[in-house]
Amino acid sequence: MAFVDRIVGIKVAVSEPLAPAYSLDDLCRLAHAACTGGRLAGKGAVLHAHIGDQPEGLTPLLEVQRRTGIPASRLVATHANRNPHLWQQALEYARAGGSIDLTGMERPEVGYPHAIPPAKAIREALAAGVPLARITLSSDSGAAYPRPDAAGRAAGQYMAGPESLLQTMREVVRGGLTWGQAVAFATRHVADLLGLHRKGRIGEGADADLVLLTGGGDVDRVVAGGRLLVEGGKPIVRGPFEGHHPA
Repeated sequence: MAFVDRIVGIKVAVSEPLAPAYSLDDLCRLAHAACTGGRLAGKGAVLHAHIGDQPEGLTPLLEVQRRTGIPASRLVATHANRNPHLWQQALEYARAGGSIDLTGMERPEVGYPHAIPPAKAIREALAAGVPLARITLSSDSGAAYPRPDAAGRAAGQYMAGPESLLQTMREVVRGGLTWGQAVAFATRHVADLLGLHRKGRIGEGADADLVLLTGGGDVDRVVAGGRLLVEGGKPIVRGPFEGHHPA
């Protein structure tokens, strides 16, 4: 983190049967490394923990915080809405100062039958007294997700995309929050957590990263670093492997 600008934290997986079996000592060392690297680099570095479906849920992260004294806000639990037991742990963790990240793709209708839909999770968190700024939203874009059959059983996999972010924002707005509040879960809250002060906001000196929506909440224009990439809902700039298939 001190030498590579784009590195802003350390990612681990806990309570996950397919992940390496990190010991508590391992996790404590990684958390210390993240915080030390962040201080040296002037970044709001975090230990970002994928939480799986094993029954211990958030317990490893809670033990790291208890043993090290590292602020809970630096220990981020992602996929916090993947099952009811984990979600109840996450609510307690956030009320105690922790940061929780909701996954837009984790929904009953797309292969996670026990997941709490992210918009519902946000409503429950606010009702439980969790400050807005302790909740972030991510898409898990690029990850492999189970493809359910008609009976709800996994019948293959597909690659998640980023569209669940906008879907969740629309649902949050329909639930009574403003667009400004809804957008902040995936922009300003994330930027503030990671100490990226030029991101997640519109203002003098900030990066000109903008998404303009239609009145119906669809993407109209996208500007990244001041460059127009999408206009009228259609990409006008493509990567080298996009949109060049033969007819």
